[in-house]
Amino acid sequence: DTHGADPDAIVDAVNASGRARIFSATLPPGRRVIRAAITNHQTTIEDIEALLAALDDARSAVVS
Repeated sequence: DTHGADPDAIVDAVNASGRARIFSATLPPGRRVIRAAITNHQTTIEDIEALLAALDDARSAVVS
């Protein structure tokens, strides 16, 4: 849940920060969502935590 924030704005903010690279997608029936593709076998829990922190910071900035 983006707590009322526009998913595309969150994606733009995270990508602009340089902390992660994420994408948006559209699910039926036209719902915009945030998509992260985590495929590198060397990804650590710290990497995931950093992504979550970047998402939270971006959501807070967009909602403010």
